[in-house]
Amino acid sequence: MSKVLDPDTQTSLYGDYRESARHNQALRREVVRKALNLPAKEDDVHIDQSKNGMGWKELLAIAALMLGAGAGAAAVVNMMGDKSPVAPQAVPVDSEYEVRFFDAEGNPVPVERWSGTE
Repeated sequence: MSKVLDPDTQTSLYGDYRESARHNQALRREVVRKALNLPAKEDDVHIDQSKNGMGWKELLAIAALMLGAGAGAAAVVNMMGDKSPVAPQAVPVDSEYEVRFFDAEGNPVPVERWSGTE
């Protein structure tokens, strides 16, 4: 069983819907205008003398913060210091080493000395 609304009721409901839709659209426009700091209406141009942007006090505060951060970073780098690994002592090229050879029983095997110039 379906109910059919009479034409007057349908027109009334449609009118209510349109009114609600217009109100919601106007509300959205108002919110966007406020968020973008625009005048409430297109023709309502009001020059605001309020301060926008940064003045010398704000710039001075930012410069002080940057100098402080730079000094802090320099102190950290300074505390870390040069902690590069120490290179081992270089062995002179003309150094001689004694090399010993052993057999399977652990007895030393005699080897002739090699001078490297032969």
